Amino acid sequence: MTILITPQNRHRYATELDGVYRLRHWTFNEWLGWGLAQREGREVDPYDDEAIHFVKLADDGEVLSCWRAMPTTRPYMTLEVYPEVFGDREPPVSPDIWELSKFCTARYRLKDDKAATYRIIAEMTVAVTEFCVAYGVTELLSVQSAVVTRVANMFLGEPIWTGPTVWPGDTDATLYSYEPSLMQAHVLRARHGLAAGPSLDHFDVLGLKTVAA
Repeated sequence: MTILITPQNRHRYATELDGVYRLRHWTFNEWLGWGLAQREGREVDPYDDEAIHFVKLADDGEVLSCWRAMPTTRPYMTLEVYPEVFGDREPPVSPDIWELSKFCTARYRLKDDKAATYRIIAEMTVAVTEFCVAYGVTELLSVQSAVVTRVANMFLGEPIWTGPTVWPGDTDATLYSYEPSLMQAHVLRARHGLAAGPSLDHFDVLGLKTVAA
């Protein structure tokens, strides 16, 4: 099951959010060794409270994958932490353009099962895409290192804009811009055998109106 945790409903998902922060700590600090700030084994930053979290849960409730999204009308990580990745492009401030960040999967549970890993990535991408189409999000920004870009493009499609590659630390960073596409979601469903219909258990996003509303 994939759930959507918003600033408005996060009080109902304390356990799941704790799992998100623990998974992020394991991914970014223990596995990748990035040394991000953490509190008692949980990687949390100032943008989490106002963000939307897409969370894939196993049948036993463990967090298998998570992805964070937030509109560029609020302070967002790319602009404030990695402004150099915009190059000559004016950093967007628009309700139609959102930032994606902090994607990770529970590699320690999935081991080397590439098919299962790719299926989860596909499910998460479809969830994000359907959300974007429902709420009129036309562009997604994602800062990535070269090592993950090939996989990202497999699921999000070819980027519509690419910024300069910079080196804010030991890892390269490039800003990629993607256009959410239902066609891409249909392709992912067919390729990975995902059931038709909404990938999220609900769209509980108070304060946002769907395109059809």
